[in-house]
Amino acid sequence: RVTFQAMIISNGETSYVFYIYAQGAMNFNPYSSRRVQVCVNGINLDTSRNNFYKFDRVIGNTGNIGLWIYKLGYVPNYAAKCHQWFESNIKTLFGIYQWNQIVPACPCSEIAARWSFQWIPSYQQFGCYDSFPQFGQIGRRCCYTRWGSFENRMPLSGNLQMFTPFYYFSGYNHELSDTAPKEWCCYRSNLCHLYYTARPVRSCQPRFTWR
Repeated sequence: RVTFQAMIISNGETSYVFYIYAQGAMNFNPYSSRRVQVCVNGINLDTSRNNFYKFDRVIGNTGNIGLWIYKLGYVPNYAAKCHQWFESNIKTLFGIYQWNQIVPACPCSEIAARWSFQWIPSYQQFGCYDSFPQFGQIGRRCCYTRWGSFENRMPLSGNLQMFTPFYYFSGYNHELSDTAPKEWCCYRSNLCHLYYTARPVRSCQPRFTWR
């Protein structure tokens, strides 16, 4: 009689299988003249030892007797990434909303943004403009439709940026804090509302500005 347990363990992205061979539970009675091949998850165990069929008596790859663990695979969980990112922003939401009122609003037309020194064409998103870094690392992205009108629909609209790409050496933080989370929340899952809660949009400014 042979008894063992196999458990699948996962954090939502990486999965493992955990084999538990309780001591005294592997009651094989093999014939000494019969060759036995033992393979676990594509890996051959040491069949050269006399007790290779006694997994409950040998030290597994965990360093413990009878315990073995193998990685099955990895699948990105973008919804989990989005939730984790949003939770990391919850404590700063009040400050984010304050900055959303401080950073200048977007012009209501693309032509106004194009002719204003306050806005720089985005190299990441066509039809969008990033604010000139006048508030340190914090800025705003403005996006427009193909007809040049202000875009405020998720996920096409711009948003407040905690790390504008045009600030000194902030490209990495911009990707980590502003760009990648939008991909996770809006394009890889249906949690776009969480992204725009933490990176809000502000109504456009109708006044044509040349500043």
